[in-house]
Formats: sequence, C-alpha cells, structure tokens
Amino acid sequence: MTQTFDVFIAGAGTAGIAAAGFAARRGAKVLLVDGAERIGGTLFISGGNMSAGGTRLQRQRGINDSAEDHFQDIMRISKNTADPAIARLAVAHAADTIHWLLDIGLELLPDMPVITYGHEPYSVPRTYWGPELGVSILKTLSPWLQQSIASGAVDLRLRTKLVGLRQDRERNVVGAVIKGPDGVHRDVTASNYVLATGGYTANTHLYPMLNHGHPLYALGYDHSQGEGIVLGVGAGGYVRGGEMFLPTFGGVRDPDRPGYYKGGCA
Repeated sequence: MTQTFDVFIAGAGTAGIAAAGFAARRGAKVLLVDGAERIGGTLFISGGNMSAGGTRLQRQRGINDSAEDHFQDIMRISKNTADPAIARLAVAHAADTIHWLLDIGLELLPDMPVITYGHEPYSVPRTYWGPELGVSILKTLSPWLQQSIASGAVDLRLRTKLVGLRQDRERNVVGAVIKGPDGVHRDVTASNYVLATGGYTANTHLYPMLNHGHPLYALGYDHSQGEGIVLGVGAGGYVRGGEMFLPTFGGVRDPDRPGYYKGGCA
C-alpha cells in the first residue's frame, strides 16, 4: 500500500532534521528517512564550526560586523571564486541561524566568537562552536525534532534508504521507493520531495566520477554514499560546482579499508 505525506525527506542529518522540523511546525505531515541507525549524519564527525556576521554575541563584545562584511571576507579569502549568489544567501541568514540555535538551547564555548585559522582568517571574530563540536549542534536539534515526532507530525524511520524515485511522462517526481531494515520495498507519495542525503565521501566509485578521476581516500562519514546525488541526476537533475574541487586533507592510508585514510590533515 502506498503511503502519502506532505513532505518526504531523505537524510536525517543537519539539513534533513531542520527541514523536517520546520515543515512539521508549518502544519505538514512529514516522512523522514535515513539509512543510519541514528539521526545526525556528519554532525558526529564535524567540527561544528559556524560563522555569522552581525550576531548579538558580537554586539555584546563590541565587535562591529555585518552580513555584508562577512560576504566581502568570503570573496577576499576565496579570491572571488566563491559563488556570490550562494555566499550572499548564506551570510544573509547566518546570524538568524545562530540566534535560533541559541534560543533552542545550543551551548557555545564561552569565548565565542573567535577568529579561526582553518582557512585564511576572517577580519573579525565571527566563528562559533560548542564544547562537543558537531555533536553540540546535534544535541540541540535532536530534542527540537523529537517534539514533532512525539506530536505525530514527523514519521522518522531509521535504517531506511531511499532506493528509487518514480516519475511521470513529463519526468516529474511522483513517488519514492524506500527500503527498510526488513528489506521490503515500499512506495511513498508526497507533495514535496527533499534530497538531504549529504555528500559522497564514502563512495569510492562515485567520488572519482564527480572529481575528474581523482581517487578517494575518505575521511568522511560512512553513510555519505551519495544516493541522493545519483537519484537526483537520474531524475533529470545535475551536479554543479565540480570545477571548485580543492583537496586539502590527508592522512595515513588504512590497510584494513582499501581507499580510506585513517585520519588527520595536511
């Protein structure tokens, strides 16, 4: 039997959790699926660094900053190679995002914001993170999402993968096929479909296909297999930004996992 929802979301990481929670709070009936056994995605391995100009924390410390200053710093650091439309969209919402996370319980280290040196430094302190890095964000988002799960607005299914998209003759997506832990394929229909499955840093076959043949020595999340990318392209979408490929991390080759590094950076 086909199940029907207002919104279907594949991927319960940072983007999928937020999309599900906000859609539910706007009255939608949401199905959220993830192939892992827990929500969070790459937040388990992320440094959780967030940058925003014009926050109340900056004002409290007498730091003069704005979204426009943030944008100009991005373009300076990237030597004008960043996509200006995406950069402007990100910085326009960055301060509000920090404020929202703080309002729902995010704990930051007491000296935030700071200047970080993971890349050429910003001109002013505008980077934030919590004591448990990415997990600090997850510990904030998890109870927030749980409220919508408890109300019945979000149906969360873990160890469940998106394995196919159904399309009509005009190639509009009209359904999704999911496979749960029991191995059974089930049909789902929704008014809206969101692919929030993340990247592909654990897929040794897909990685070179999207990165000019470069081999993968993965440091990423094991569930970052790129299923959403493959299905999205198969449904008529496309991948953009490959010309921006910039490998900056390395580590020690893992003899037990061909194609992987154990970790570290260079």
